[in-house]
Amino acid sequence: MSGCRKAPDGFTCPYRDRCPETGGLPVGWLYTRHQYRLQLEEEHIHLRRALAQENGDLHRALRERDAEIDRLKAENKLLHQRGFKAGRAVKKAAPGDDADVERNGNEVAPKRRGAPPGHKPWVRKVPDRVDRIVSVAAPLQCPHCESPTDPARGDRSVHLQEDIELRPVTVVTRFEHDTAWCPCCRRQVAQAPEGGIAFAPIGPKAKAAALYLRHEMKLPYRKIKDAMEKLFGLSFVPASCLGFEKRARRSANPLHEGLMEKMRHSDLVHA
Repeated sequence: MSGCRKAPDGFTCPYRDRCPETGGLPVGWLYTRHQYRLQLEEEHIHLRRALAQENGDLHRALRERDAEIDRLKAENKLLHQRGFKAGRAVKKAAPGDDADVERNGNEVAPKRRGAPPGHKPWVRKVPDRVDRIVSVAAPLQCPHCESPTDPARGDRSVHLQEDIELRPVTVVTRFEHDTAWCPCCRRQVAQAPEGGIAFAPIGPKAKAAALYLRHEMKLPYRKIKDAMEKLFGLSFVPASCLGFEKRARRSANPLHEGLMEKMRHSDLVHA
């Protein structure tokens, strides 16, 4: 195996401008590109080191910030709880007894009930909209002492009040179905309407409300029947709620079967 030999003095390669070993590229140009790549690689190494150091500094700053946040939260919680510490029970003393007398001779006052001074009170969230404006005339008679009032010296006050609006009105929809003949079933068939249930006297929203009262509010069937009739003017027998549940169970059967199939193929099943 021959090693790299040094060219003799004054030797000039006739193929230096178009070397067959480099695919016809000039040797001088390749050497220049090689030096440029070495310089570029050195710059990339320095850049990666600088970025790694900056990344480490950022992670260290984040850890210090999180520790400072945890410390401030703990301090804030301690200061908040300190104001709610139970006061020492004060024993009432008999006349002439000095049990409730401090060293300076003053009586010990019992702790005032309620939140400590400076505690931020709880206020209800202000509504973000106003649906209607009602003007209320000034009273001509004081509602407290029933004395005549002077409206000319009055002022104007504003307050917001939230309430619910009950509309015991049902929406009756008439679905007109176009049927088709099924040669397999040998009968006329129709598809379910959008937003409704095929040939059901009670719609899906009413059934969903009844199921919510049953399973979330834990109301019995008769109470559900009374609530739907009084709030929405919708009448049905208590046994209809049982039919609502059966239909909902049939609709949820594919989801239930899918969950059971996933549990059967799970590595671990825990109740």
